[in-house]
Amino acid sequence: MPLNTQQHSQAFDFYQAHNWQAFSVVDTLKGLKTSAIGLTEKEVELRKTEFGLNEFTAEKKTTAVDIFLRQFKSFLFLLLFLAGILSFAISQFFDGLAIFLILIINAIVGFFQEYQAEQALQELKKIETPLSTVKRDNQILVIESKNLVPGDILVLKEGDKIPADARLIENYSIEVDQSALTGESQGVEKSTKTLSPNATIPDTANLVFAGTIVNRGKGLAVVYATGDNTQLGHIAHLVQTTLTPDTPLQKTLERLSKVLGIISIAIAAPGLIIGLVTHRNIIEMIMLTISLAVSAIPEGLPIVVTLALAIGTRRMLKKHVLIRKLPAVEALGSVDVICTDKTGTLTRNQMTVTDLILSDQTIANFDQLKINKQLINKTNLNLLAQAAIYCSDAQEDSGEPTEKALIKMSAKLGFSSSLRLLNPRLDEIPFNSSQKYMATLTKLDSQKIAFIKGAPELILKMCQKTQIDHQSTSLTDKKRELIANQVSELTSSGKRVLAFGYKVINDHKQFHHINDYVFLGLVGMIDPPRENVIKSLEKCAKAGVKVIMITGDHPLTALSIAKQIHMPSDSVITGDQLDKFSRQELEGVVENHYVFARVSPENKLQILQALHNQGHLVAMTGDGVNDAPALKEADIGISVGDGTDLAREVSDMVLLDNNFNSIVTALREARGIFFNIKKFIAFLLAANFDEIFIILLAIILETPLPLLPIHLLWLNVITDSLPALALSVDNYDEDVMIKPPYDPKKEIISGLLKFSVAAGLLGFAAGFLTFLSQIHFNYSSIELAQTLTFTVTVLFELFLIFSVRSEKNAFKVGLFSNKTLLLAIASSAILQILAIYLPITQKLFNTVPFPLSYWPAVILTSLSGFVIIELVRGLKYGHLMIYIRKVVNKISTTKTSLKLS
Repeated sequence: MPLNTQQHSQAFDFYQAHNWQAFSVVDTLKGLKTSAIGLTEKEVELRKTEFGLNEFTAEKKTTAVDIFLRQFKSFLFLLLFLAGILSFAISQFFDGLAIFLILIINAIVGFFQEYQAEQALQELKKIETPLSTVKRDNQILVIESKNLVPGDILVLKEGDKIPADARLIENYSIEVDQSALTGESQGVEKSTKTLSPNATIPDTANLVFAGTIVNRGKGLAVVYATGDNTQLGHIAHLVQTTLTPDTPLQKTLERLSKVLGIISIAIAAPGLIIGLVTHRNIIEMIMLTISLAVSAIPEGLPIVVTLALAIGTRRMLKKHVLIRKLPAVEALGSVDVICTDKTGTLTRNQMTVTDLILSDQTIANFDQLKINKQLINKTNLNLLAQAAIYCSDAQEDSGEPTEKALIKMSAKLGFSSSLRLLNPRLDEIPFNSSQKYMATLTKLDSQKIAFIKGAPELILKMCQKTQIDHQSTSLTDKKRELIANQVSELTSSGKRVLAFGYKVINDHKQFHHINDYVFLGLVGMIDPPRENVIKSLEKCAKAGVKVIMITGDHPLTALSIAKQIHMPSDSVITGDQLDKFSRQELEGVVENHYVFARVSPENKLQILQALHNQGHLVAMTGDGVNDAPALKEADIGISVGDGTDLAREVSDMVLLDNNFNSIVTALREARGIFFNIKKFIAFLLAANFDEIFIILLAIILETPLPLLPIHLLWLNVITDSLPALALSVDNYDEDVMIKPPYDPKKEIISGLLKFSVAAGLLGFAAGFLTFLSQIHFNYSSIELAQTLTFTVTVLFELFLIFSVRSEKNAFKVGLFSNKTLLLAIASSAILQILAIYLPITQKLFNTVPFPLSYWPAVILTSLSGFVIIELVRGLKYGHLMIYIRKVVNKISTTKTSLKLS
């Protein structure tokens, strides 16, 4: 049986609360009832029974059928289903089939989106190591990792992926890449020393964790936690139990559907009652009421939303952003906080040499420098480049990150790692975490030269001299103090610093006497920011989006990067500090700070939840296993392309080029898509309101009906379909990225009702006055009056689409820029003309043809809404006065030119 959340937490706490880092090697072995020679097979079998296999336990799986049925539970679905039934009830089979087809398409799309999300656990299982080397009963064995048990002795070597959480009992220069678990950009040197029981994961140098990789070295470790009880297993549990929130658009459309459903009922019931009270034809009133209700229900809404999001997704893919879940496109547009990982997102996840400090010169910004011959010919620089090569095992494209950076530095100075093949090592002293240095002996030309690399404070003790050009001079106390200050300056800016030295030896035995070295210099390196990240952050600021850095890296490193990219960063909050804050204090901290370092997966969730409590909509970027729970918890999770499979699988979108700037590109697209959906809804409501007002007033005044039930259904087809759908591919306003993040509640409902009601009243006035003028002044037949009202209403709604395209100025986005929309409007206008003039459609729609002389008045009346709306906007936003002044100036200039001529 899978563990529930409380049971899992208790079990995990039991295994982890032993604080194995605080136990000595002897006490650890004793506590786990094992020994350095390993368990016997009998003990292994007993422990398998007690602890289970070393694999993750899946929560109760959601079946594909469950996911598919879940697509039919929304209020909008129920509303559309009712609309489909009503359409069949009044013999509108085409409308009914269209509605049910839309429902099925949306259910299929939603099913595939959710089904992909359920595959996250499978990606976690890929992280588990298939085979492990263990010591059992004093024999070295290779076994399936799932058969590991607490007490097993792991045999670790360079390149191994660690299969379980374990305590080191033997260590020979082991360094582990923990970036996937903790977010640290540098490898972590391990030891067997006993540590504080309060040490956090990044500081537990005597522990190794499942899913991390041995960069170098070898050793033995005793397993203390397997499967669900490892740190990786705990993250797997968090991923499975963290609920993915609905996006703002999903929540808003659900509310909108309920509002429109209530409006439909509110319209249908009173209209029917009034009609019956005023002794109208019962069948006609029932048909009219059903037609009004069907017209008010937004059957095109799901397909417009899906189409807009799908088109936006295609646009984003061209710009290196892969959208995994369609609603995420809109969700990004409404976020006001982006919580971003540092390593691999804001930075390149690639150690780079930035500073060289030698006795006779200092080279800052080395990573940005173009090397010239004068620089390369410096003797000290040549020796430093060679020392970096001979004291490294990496190649230009592979190996430990720090050594790779050194090799690239040397290559820039004209020295290749192939030197190690030409001049093999005669001897070496390997690096280990206790001595913190590495030395090699190489024969260059006719001399034997020892090179040394390591921690600056140790290397300085081993050096008695320094070198300026070709001359060696004494390393005085003053010079030592200067070098120490230079080291302090580099480390305080978050850089890793290594020192180098060399000596010429005559007797091989002298190599192991670690003294009498000549100090060559210091090398400072860091994982640098990505290009254009500063501009991206500036764009986020203009768009009203706060960017917060959340990293597992050292506070000094985080602060240094934050300053380099101009992020507000007076202080850094660490994971230890977060654990001590109350809920109220934490909410204040996340509001006022931008940089968080040394954080755990739980800390990331704490930060996100605090932001949610403050009413923020949050996006989370990340690339590691440790980011997965937060990526799933966030309103939108964004992973980078070269991140872990799990991070990509639980995220909503993936940055294929790993460029933070792509988030800004996606942000603009997302906002544009939201406003296109908003345009459709604004048009939908306005078009429905004018029809509703016309019918209701006619019923109340007991006049003949200006529009028949078949007219309402036809309006629903030719204005609410093709032209409205074309809005989903409309151009975006230029100012979408200088607006604050929108509030979906206000933007969709409150923000649109005012416009839609006003536009609906204008449409009502145009249609109803057309009808009354024909009945009372022109003494036209009822059929002609209805035909003219029908046509004016259709054309009014088609012209209204141009005003819907922009909130301030229809001309700003270009009246003729959306070719799809123009084609859709033209098609609808032609269909309306056919409905009037074709004999077969005249019978169907109860229309009569009218003379061509009527068309100018029809078109001018239909244009009235567009003209009035744009005049009001022009006065409100001032661009009308600007245009008038331009016209006046143009006329004045023309008159002046004519006078002069």
